[in-house]
Amino acid sequence: NAQINTLEQRLKTLKNKGQHDFEYKKTKLHYSMVKKIKAPGIYFNWGWRETSEFINTLGTLIMGAMILLGVSTVFSNEYSTNMDALILSSKNGKSRVITAKLLASGIFIVIVALFFTLLNLLIQFKTMGFVGGNSTLQGLFRYENSPYGWTLVQYIPRQIGVHLFGSLAFGFIALFVSSLCKSGLASFFISGCIFGLPLFFNSILFIKTGWIAKINEFSYAILMRGQPIFSEFKAFNIFGHPVLYLNLMLVLFTLLSIALIYLTYRSFRSHQVS
Repeated sequence: NAQINTLEQRLKTLKNKGQHDFEYKKTKLHYSMVKKIKAPGIYFNWGWRETSEFINTLGTLIMGAMILLGVSTVFSNEYSTNMDALILSSKNGKSRVITAKLLASGIFIVIVALFFTLLNLLIQFKTMGFVGGNSTLQGLFRYENSPYGWTLVQYIPRQIGVHLFGSLAFGFIALFVSSLCKSGLASFFISGCIFGLPLFFNSILFIKTGWIAKINEFSYAILMRGQPIFSEFKAFNIFGHPVLYLNLMLVLFTLLSIALIYLTYRSFRSHQVS
């Protein structure tokens, strides 16, 4: 395997130079992952390929649109209809209503994401079948350089899980924006920009380098797609240690979502009724 040989040679070079810094650790991590990958064979895997591509493209666009339509105006609608006065003046209204809206939004996102994903799975099963599920991830279109030694049966549930996680994370920031905006249109527009601009820069303008590309790496759209996170080896320097792109995204967006939920509570509860 040419990739393994290249990594072995790089490790030897770094070791001979006495370098045991981040670059050495990152190369060693990459090498340890690639070594576990089985040689890809030739399989008919179109059902798996189309399932992954749906999540990576149309599935993400559908979920972005559904979240914008169903979640981005949850709190701003209360302001525009003056229902906020009733909610905020009740004894326990604030916390209970906010909790109810957060839970309802989360359930809505999970149901919609699973519905479209499972519907696509059913369509692929009926039209192409799911033969080749035991083939390696590297045999799938776009994943030739993936460092993960998973079969397609092992990978697709992971991509679905990350897609669902990303959808929930985007839902939480849409709710926070909604709690700040008195106008449903403004809330929809701001949340739409948060979701759509990274896709526009990456997929329409093809900006792959520079600070815009760096910001796009940590966007909600990338997280919801899943494919860019799994398709190649990427590790970041965290206090001198290489942290995989996937792990860093999960940790960052978990912490960000927790913070956004807290800020949503504060924002709506501190709202002054006019």
